[in-house]
Amino acid sequence: MSTMPKPSAKAKATKRKDPTPLAAADLYCLLTGFGPFGSAKSNPSELVTLSFPDIFKTGDAKTDASSKKGPVAKQIHISKLSLDTVGATAWKTLKKSLKKLEKDLEEAGKAGPVIVLMTGLASGSRALHLERFGMNLRDYRIADQAGAQVEDKPVQAEGPDLLRTSLKLTAVKKSLIDAGYPCQISNHAGTFVCNELYYQVLYHLSRHRAVKACLFVHMPELKDFAEATAALKRKQTARQAAAARTETARLALLRDAMLKVLEEVAKQVH
Repeated sequence: MSTMPKPSAKAKATKRKDPTPLAAADLYCLLTGFGPFGSAKSNPSELVTLSFPDIFKTGDAKTDASSKKGPVAKQIHISKLSLDTVGATAWKTLKKSLKKLEKDLEEAGKAGPVIVLMTGLASGSRALHLERFGMNLRDYRIADQAGAQVEDKPVQAEGPDLLRTSLKLTAVKKSLIDAGYPCQISNHAGTFVCNELYYQVLYHLSRHRAVKACLFVHMPELKDFAEATAALKRKQTARQAAAARTETARLALLRDAMLKVLEEVAKQVH
């Protein structure tokens, strides 16, 4: 029997009181996932998102001699958000949370930097997929959770056809593979709500200085990711994956991989 915690169907931003003031952090991350879609009872992107810590410590603040770009981030403050798979509301909900974070930072006397890290499910995949581009296209193969099925419409009428993340995805991928996690770079996030949300955030990023970087990551089902990680046979990570026989253990494995993604993204943000 699974012992994995089940978030509420309408789970949104984390409700509990934040134990660490915003002013104490070096970086700020708005992390999103999607709730259950279709007949599924859960979505790994939501489960991973809500299982993240409020504060993620990446290590001691010290100079990165290889990049010579100053101190490595010590603490990342994480705000968590679960979204419905609805094109008409997903960006509105995320934008509202992003504006609140920016307002809270201003009140705390902080200017950022802010990272937006979005996650979604790629059923049938076995690796993390780092998405390189957001496309200015809404072309739903199936209806979204509200029953809408959009065909051949732009996300932003005046926007460019493609927007690219500023992050060096090859470096993120290498770090994940070296750590024993299956990871690939994908050139686009499809034409459904995931892509729509990614494009909207990239479009927002180009006009708001507080947001320094964003990335969309598609993830496999928990069991598929554990099996693929075990197959890589990278010492401790493979042993952890092979021993992940419960949903809780598999969730922890996928969360650890996503924490590694965040750590690598943070290295590129100054």
